[in-house]
Amino acid sequence: MPGPRLRDLIDKDAARELELYMSNDEGIYRQHTLPIQANLRKRIARGVFDADRSVALWMYQVEAAAKKYTRQFDSPGARWSDVFSPATRRFVAKRIARDFMAEEGVLPR
Repeated sequence: MPGPRLRDLIDKDAARELELYMSNDEGIYRQHTLPIQANLRKRIARGVFDADRSVALWMYQVEAAAKKYTRQFDSPGARWSDVFSPATRRFVAKRIARDFMAEEGVLPR
């Protein structure tokens, strides 16, 4: 039986780098973080918050940050989807979702 595919492996160093980049980029914060947080807070207030769906929402921010990071720091022609594997991006989105839920005092269902 073959081992896991490269795209299914989580690169924790890349994940940490992406998290740091997102937390320090004002454009990503204004364009993605604030609107996503507002959206999720409305869902919490209405009682329709879904932890799994919130991860999908955070994936938009993670993918935007991965694209911007790759344009800014990697060589021309580098593909953002190769720099940050799908598993790494999901890992980051789950961590952000978990941190948000902890801040808001929401337990996942």
